[in-house]
Amino acid sequence: MKLRLNLLLMVFCLVFISPALAETLPSSVPEAVGFSSERLSRIDATLMADIDKGKIDGAVVLVARKGKIAYFKKFGMRNKEAGLPMEKDSIFRIYSMTKPLVSVATMILLEEGKLLLSDPVSKYICTVVPLISWAGWWKLYPGCRWINSWRNVFSSL
Repeated sequence: MKLRLNLLLMVFCLVFISPALAETLPSSVPEAVGFSSERLSRIDATLMADIDKGKIDGAVVLVARKGKIAYFKKFGMRNKEAGLPMEKDSIFRIYSMTKPLVSVATMILLEEGKLLLSDPVSKYICTVVPLISWAGWWKLYPGCRWINSWRNVFSSL
């Protein structure tokens, strides 16, 4: 009973209180945070060209630095068939983002000196289960026999 009450309280907080506490970032001119307005305007041309060619239906782009929004624009349609224009708060499904996100996180760790490409994988992952790749070129290996460093891991992506 106590567990259900705690779970209910947590869900209530997440649903009702978190949005109320969310802060919006203030806007700024791009030059004030180290960007060039001219270079950011290239995003407009690139996205409009992709929309005109039919590569994408629409996009929302937000660029922020130092806690300030330097560039925030919407392009194209959120629902082309229904003729609904893109909104700045449109929700998107994002697929296949694991590699880019992990790569950026790894670069941050490398930059901060918390990870070296020559470090053994076992230094960070205590138990490595037998590995299998969808491509099939990783056979069932007990542990990390040949994937002995992060350099090997990232060169195989």
